[in-house]
Amino acid sequence: MQTVTMSRRRWLLRLFTPFVLLAAAAPAEESLLLQTHVPRPDVHPVGPVSHSAADRVGSLELGDTGVLTRVEAFDALFPQADMEDFEEGTAGSCTGPLDASSSNGVFSPGDILEGLWIDDVLGNGTFELEDPGQGSSWGASKVLRRNSDNAIVEIRFTGSNVYEAGMDVYSETSSEPTVSAYALDGGLLVSRDITASKTASGFFGIYATQVVNRIEIDPHGSFATFDNIRFGTLEKPPPVAGFGRALAFDGLDDYVRVPGTNHLWLGGSSSYSVALWAQPATNGHLYRLDGQTGMYRDFIRIEPDGTVTFGVAKGGSAPDTITSSNAVPWNRWSHIACVKDGSNTAVFVDGVCRAKGTVRAVTYGAGISAADTYIGVKGNNMTDYFAGRIDEVTLWNMALDAHEIAAWMYRRPDASHPHASELLLELRFDDDLTPSIAWDSSGHECDGILSNMTELAWPELSHAMDGVRSSSKRSSSSSSEA
Repeated sequence: MQTVTMSRRRWLLRLFTPFVLLAAAAPAEESLLLQTHVPRPDVHPVGPVSHSAADRVGSLELGDTGVLTRVEAFDALFPQADMEDFEEGTAGSCTGPLDASSSNGVFSPGDILEGLWIDDVLGNGTFELEDPGQGSSWGASKVLRRNSDNAIVEIRFTGSNVYEAGMDVYSETSSEPTVSAYALDGGLLVSRDITASKTASGFFGIYATQVVNRIEIDPHGSFATFDNIRFGTLEKPPPVAGFGRALAFDGLDDYVRVPGTNHLWLGGSSSYSVALWAQPATNGHLYRLDGQTGMYRDFIRIEPDGTVTFGVAKGGSAPDTITSSNAVPWNRWSHIACVKDGSNTAVFVDGVCRAKGTVRAVTYGAGISAADTYIGVKGNNMTDYFAGRIDEVTLWNMALDAHEIAAWMYRRPDASHPHASELLLELRFDDDLTPSIAWDSSGHECDGILSNMTELAWPELSHAMDGVRSSSKRSSSSSSEA
């Protein structure tokens, strides 16, 4: 993230606000957000490497890598991945390398899946296939164990077409085994220490937009033991939410208000962009720059059919709108970006342009100060509340192009962003030090106020809805923007 020196005023506010909030009753319209203990997220994006547009795979760039630390997450994202569980083998000892052609008393030809090659990095390692039915204490299924401590095991994917892989890893000492994944050129993609024991495995999973050639397991003084090797060839993983925490909106009265400042006042002939991650449970407003009669305003809304509408208007008149050609999925994460470039507008979903249009020339309301910005509600009359989750809201003082949106949708803006100086607002929804405030990480201190919020939740994977309350109480009616 671009380094920004925190002002003394803001530091003191962060330090003392929690105690002030606890000591005094919060206003009814800006009630204290209650925290719940939640686990760490199971997706850890790794910083991407910038390449030309010709290197792109889907909406990610070559070099983008993600790590999964829960097997449930990997299986949900990549249900078609093959899995080698070693159950076809017979318990006993054998010598590597091991692959689909092995015939050694433990494995017969065809017992190991095509595309896998297993040995230790020095070659001709001795392995033990242990069976819990014959006294093994390793989990509940057969596991493969290298019969020498400190020996590093190499698992190679021979088809040169694997983009996601994962496995269960065990440890019989207090040491955490290190699992490392490498690309075809030998470069390290990612390395992680995995918490595991002899009876409870840890999981290591990786997805990348370049080929995963091999994985190494370093047991650090123990014996490398592993099971259920998963590998697949899906080049574009489904989208995952942003980073850290996300905000859950109940669709009843939850919203975020960013008090109006001239700094955030955009409109007229100006160009700007709004980008965010959303996991909708029902329709409703995602974003709105409000305005009084005669003032410019804009909004982003999820429609009842799941399409995304971007509207621009001068107060008191009907808005000029464009609506995406496709619907975003309910209860799954999607990246949404809306761009105004002079009189031209566009809607991007998951990095792909889904609508284009034009707007009439609109101007600022003369002599009227900037209005508030709202997240999760139609601000002018406090209706059309959004139900679901929102994360990583950014507002830019320029029109981002298609490549910039797609290249940065999985990254937080930092000093290397081509328009870092144009970032006006960045709400990460991560900071739980002062739970009634959504801190602005852009450096401009346009902090938002969380109103009626009752839940902070980690962002789930794109397939999940876990943690958002039932949508049965929410209306699915359309909302007029006049």
